[in-house]
Amino acid sequence: MQVFDISAEILSAPVYDGDPAPSLSQIQSMDRGDGYNLTAISASLHAATHIDAPLHFVDGGASIDDFDLSLFMGECDVIACNSFDEDISGEDIERLVKKGTKRVLFKTLGKCRLTLSAAFALISAGVKFVGIDATSIAADGETAAVHRELGLAEICILEGLTLRHVQSGRYTLFALPIKIEGVEAAPCRAILMK
Repeated sequence: MQVFDISAEILSAPVYDGDPAPSLSQIQSMDRGDGYNLTAISASLHAATHIDAPLHFVDGGASIDDFDLSLFMGECDVIACNSFDEDISGEDIERLVKKGTKRVLFKTLGKCRLTLSAAFALISAGVKFVGIDATSIAADGETAAVHRELGLAEICILEGLTLRHVQSGRYTLFALPIKIEGVEAAPCRAILMK
């Protein structure tokens, strides 16, 4: 069995424009003579590898703790789109994603993201969990629309992945969000197993 860590390191991962950069504060330090080490973190819930719940762009939408944990683990298709010169369209989704696929991750190497037509095609295919190796899943100029449509369909979004070392194919995904009640997103540690 192979295990692939597809999580980004939280302090060095790219930060979405306008979000605060994560930082650590040393509260207690044995180097300073304290009896133990204690560190605090300050970060957006959307830092590094994280899951967006519908509440992110849908007023009154489901929060991260509303979902059964089984959504965040199970069979998952990784689809390499690193040869794309343009963002992923609905036609691309119809060609790449089989109907009934529940979880899909897009390996783009930062070259493309999902358009609104791609979001509609994912909904039509029955996808319930979608991820990408970018700070946002949505194409420029369509951020709110893509997130909103996926959210209205109760699709959770996994952003900030590291997929360079993963080939296309079927894997078992584990991407459990940190348990925080009533919020629109949560960091997670995501892995693939084959």
